[in-house]
Amino acid sequence: MPRVFISYSHDSPAHCDRVLVLAQQLRRNGIDADLDQFHTTELLHWPRWCEERMRPENADFVLCVCTAEYARRVEGRTDADVGKGVFWEATLIYNELYDAKGNPRCLPVLLDGAVDADIPNTRAIRDTQAEQGALLKRIAQSVLTYRRGTLHQLKPPPPHFTGRGEALAELCEALGGGGYQATQKPLSHRERGRGEGGQKCMKAVVITAVNGMGGVGKTALALMAGHALREDYPDMQLLLELLSHSPNPVSAGQVRDSVLLAANPLQWLPDDEVACWRLYANLFHNTEKGQPLRALVIIDDAADDNQVERLSPPPGCALLVTSRRQLRTGQPLHLDSLPRADAMALLHAYAPRLDDTQADSLATQCGDLPVALKTAGGYLKAYRSKQVAEYLAELERNRLRQFGECPS
Repeated sequence: MPRVFISYSHDSPAHCDRVLVLAQQLRRNGIDADLDQFHTTELLHWPRWCEERMRPENADFVLCVCTAEYARRVEGRTDADVGKGVFWEATLIYNELYDAKGNPRCLPVLLDGAVDADIPNTRAIRDTQAEQGALLKRIAQSVLTYRRGTLHQLKPPPPHFTGRGEALAELCEALGGGGYQATQKPLSHRERGRGEGGQKCMKAVVITAVNGMGGVGKTALALMAGHALREDYPDMQLLLELLSHSPNPVSAGQVRDSVLLAANPLQWLPDDEVACWRLYANLFHNTEKGQPLRALVIIDDAADDNQVERLSPPPGCALLVTSRRQLRTGQPLHLDSLPRADAMALLHAYAPRLDDTQADSLATQCGDLPVALKTAGGYLKAYRSKQVAEYLAELERNRLRQFGECPS
């Protein structure tokens, strides 16, 4: 692994952040990069530390991130108390160039609009020898290529997941070995996973509720399917929560930006919306291998088809959408309330002290909806001193208020 030390000037906080991004990208590319920002919490004698880190036995190369300010400080064209760290590093570099009678390892790097004139005026630093070409290529790749972080965002599987076995199996069949096309028309087993002419297409399923019903367990089913499909889509699993029916819904653009920042927390997002969506699309491509990633995207609580269209991954990926509406995207999978036996089993999983009669009565008051059943069962589990009969009577008197007081 090549080792490099990065010399740069603290022109501004933004420039320091760019240099930090460069160092982190070099590390992801297999280059052991070091700079002062990795040691801000240590008690160091900086002149001695710089000299040690720049020695040939500790750094195979020295990267000089050149700007106009860097050149002024290196060449001593600033006040004596300005840029002392860079001037000290430059002195060490000059001494090495003098002793070596050449430049075997000092490389100028230009970032974000810097020009050749920003390289300090020393012929040895400007010279780039043939043996440095491979490293320069890797540096350029680090600077110019958008580097994505590993994105595995699925929440833990919901506890006591009960029922929905057939629906879960249908999702895994649709998105695993085969898949539904992005169309309303159901596909046969032979057609699943292929478009016209046998081309591989995006696999998409939309989990909806009958008559727009909330609390039916769409998100829980999507998460269970996501975890079951992780081996089919190991490169990336995104959970995009739009919160469309919450007091604080978010837009597709806000979700996109959160994903981009999760992939690279230090990047600057462009003001141009088209450029931002292009970055989002690039997340799903492995630029080194020139092929799409195997990714699963779950869009939760989508308000309309426009949101889904903007956040959908490219062909070859899988898309799973939950919505209270009937959408054009994907093959719909309708969910209704749980069968009474499954509803009672879910209540027993949370509160074993319930007898069958009590579980049946509580399931009735919960409408056999998984979210309401989990809330009621969780309440009885948390408050063991609460008598079941008393709780049932309170729910009967004011069901909505009592559910509002229950822990989620």
